[in-house]
Amino acid sequence: MAVRINHLECKTLGHSWDPIASNRPSPFGEPITCRCVCCGTTRRHVISPHDGAILSRTYKYPDGYKNAERMSKAELRMVLARRIRRGQITRRFAA
Repeated sequence: MAVRINHLECKTLGHSWDPIASNRPSPFGEPITCRCVCCGTTRRHVISPHDGAILSRTYKYPDGYKNAERMSKAELRMVLARRIRRGQITRRFAA
């Protein structure tokens, strides 16, 4: 089973969220939408206008992302370690 490297990185290391404009209003509260800059997953929170509590949270995953869920966390870490060793990483941060 092939798992894209950016999906593998996010499943193993976590997403890198960037806030974006919300495309849907909510009748219950304020929407906050973020997109992962690495894999493209979007996360939408609806928060209470009264106390900031999270009223709902939904995710939309890119095609193929769920393939990584068929592997255990240990397997994901081993595959990621091998790909990093081979130089197959996508995240680049300034030093």
